[in-house]
Amino acid sequence: MYGKILNEKDLPMDQLREIGLARGEEILLDRRDMHALLSGSRTNLIRLENISRAGVEIKEMDVKLSISKDSLGHPDLLIHPVYKQAITPSFISSNDADQLLTGLKANVVKSLERGGMQRDMLIEYDWNTREFVITDTSKIQAPLEINGQPLTPYQKDRYLSGRQIEMGDGSMVQTSGTAPEGFRSNRMALVVSVLMD
Repeated sequence: MYGKILNEKDLPMDQLREIGLARGEEILLDRRDMHALLSGSRTNLIRLENISRAGVEIKEMDVKLSISKDSLGHPDLLIHPVYKQAITPSFISSNDADQLLTGLKANVVKSLERGGMQRDMLIEYDWNTREFVITDTSKIQAPLEINGQPLTPYQKDRYLSGRQIEMGDGSMVQTSGTAPEGFRSNRMALVVSVLMD
C-alpha cells in the first residue's frame, strides 16, 4: 500500500474504457487517483456516467476504484460502489463493528484462516462507500522514512500491524486501505519515502 505495484502500461485499459475512464490510450483520471491505482490503494470517489454494462444502463454512479491481480497475475479493475447500508463481516463482533462505524476505532485486526494459513487481517470502515474494507497485513509495506526520519524497527512493526506510529516531529501516521495515499495522518503534508527494504 505504498510504492508502485503496477506500471501505467499494466493497467486494464479495456476495463477503464468500458466505464468511460480511458479514451484511446489516455487515462482520464487525476494524478492522485492514478497514483492510488498504481500503488494498490483505492481512489477517491469518482462519478461514472452513462455506463452500459451487461444489459444494465446506469445514468450516473459514484464509486471508488482499485486494482487487484487475478489468479494469473493480471491486473483486474475493481469497482466499489456506494452502498445504502454497510454489511458487517461475520468474523468481527458487533462491538468492533459499532466502534468502526462510529469512528471510535480506525481499524481492528483479526486473525483468520485463508488458504490454509493464519493471516492477520486489518478491517476498516470506508465512510464514502459504506463498506468494510479488509486488508491482509502481509501485503502492507512500510515506508523507509517519513519527513526525512527513518522508521525504527519498532515503528515498522507497529505500522505493518495497522497501529498508529508517532514520528519525532509529532506526525502521527497509520496505514489505511481506504485512503488513496495508503495511509492517514494528522499532518497535511508528509514526505514519504517509497523505497522498500
